Amino acid sequence: MSSSLEFQIACPENEEGVKWNKNQEDYCFLNARKGDMLCCPFQCDYCWHVNLMHRSARDCYTGDAILLGYIRRVNLDMMWSREPSTVGNHLKNLVKGRDMSLELGLEPISLSMEPWPAGDTCGFQVAIEIIRASQRPGQNAKDDLSEEEKHLC
Repeated sequence: MSSSLEFQIACPENEEGVKWNKNQEDYCFLNARKGDMLCCPFQCDYCWHVNLMHRSARDCYTGDAILLGYIRRVNLDMMWSREPSTVGNHLKNLVKGRDMSLELGLEPISLSMEPWPAGDTCGFQVAIEIIRASQRPGQNAKDDLSEEEKHLC
């Protein structure tokens, strides 16, 4: 099930407001990074759909595909709210901790990968509403941007 939702991804700016793009960050905000799910309350898109709708997503229902698109965007935004170095250091420290536990004969700590109880206990629906609202015309609508600004990103 796929969705053709489009989301604006702002280009980074320097102190003078000049937009720039690093080649190594071409996929920023479009994919998760190794270790992201260790730093945020992650559930897969389909589990979030069940938690919010109290039923599985239906392949033939356009509304489900659209909601899954918003869920994916919120999941990625949660992950990318942390700097790559923060995620990398967190993962590295977890691996170090695991190795130290094993050296001491202790069972390494494992993070639960089980589905959450049905419902929304962390404001995921509010995040979807905010993302949806950001797509509506407003002060940052393309009609309000200069020609130069429209081609920067």
